[in-house]
Amino acid sequence: MALQYKPHRHARRQPWPRSTFGLLLRGQLHRWGCAPPSLARQLAAHRSLLTHLIAPLEQSGHSALLFIALDRGCGAAAAAPLLTLYGRRLALARAVRASTQPEGMRAALRLFASAAAARECDFLLVLRHDLRLLRPVTAWTLQPHKLGLASKCERGAWGLFNCSSDLLFVVPRRLLGSFTASVGVNLDQPRLDAGANRSRYERWLYSARGCCFSARCVMGGWGHGCYNVLAARLGTQSLYFVFSMPLFVPSMRGGGSVLIHKDYEVAECRHMERGQRPLYRERALCEGMPNRSQFIP
Repeated sequence: MALQYKPHRHARRQPWPRSTFGLLLRGQLHRWGCAPPSLARQLAAHRSLLTHLIAPLEQSGHSALLFIALDRGCGAAAAAPLLTLYGRRLALARAVRASTQPEGMRAALRLFASAAAARECDFLLVLRHDLRLLRPVTAWTLQPHKLGLASKCERGAWGLFNCSSDLLFVVPRRLLGSFTASVGVNLDQPRLDAGANRSRYERWLYSARGCCFSARCVMGGWGHGCYNVLAARLGTQSLYFVFSMPLFVPSMRGGGSVLIHKDYEVAECRHMERGQRPLYRERALCEGMPNRSQFIP
């Protein structure tokens, strides 16, 4: 199946214009740890990019270039099998220094901007290293003239402050400047600076809803407020979601809930090596994943 898109909801599908897609991999490399089973999980995540993203693009007449930020990995020997997967498609792979999500995101964008091959890219896909795709890109919702975010967060979080997933961004070249300028922003920072007597809830909300990888935000600077930041800059009409909303289901071990999705998986805390420092605060996700087949056929 070729890569297609709908100009609007009721239109017929049209062929995607022949393009070069830049894939920028960011975040903690070897998220699961450095033991052989953990390295195998990371390799499986990268292989899923070949199977479900790069191969379908190339079969549709497009091309892909890889830009890889090597952030806090297990060394050059452990990274080598990942890099060799991509062959001639690898445009640039370089170690970056980052101790937080905002630092890692900015370092990855600088890496991309520094590469001569970046000028060849019509679109930039920003993905986390631990994202394991389960369905091909031809099954995604994509729009060539808008900026795509992975998905809404689970229903409750979306309803609270338009929380959006930061696993994936699909950025057309013409919107790359706006996207880059939005990284590091907290729209509500003036409210925080001016409000010494804010309630605990207000302080949390103002450190969350308008945050797009800002160091002064909750959880070390998440990207779950990027939809709001980008909407303020571009307007909601210039944004869309690539995937459907994830399911929020009870944990097998009780005491919390976890997120699952039919299109992808990410690193689960139960698979991380003991003592492996989480990149993000451990949520109920660390309490154990349910059986996916109970919820997704």
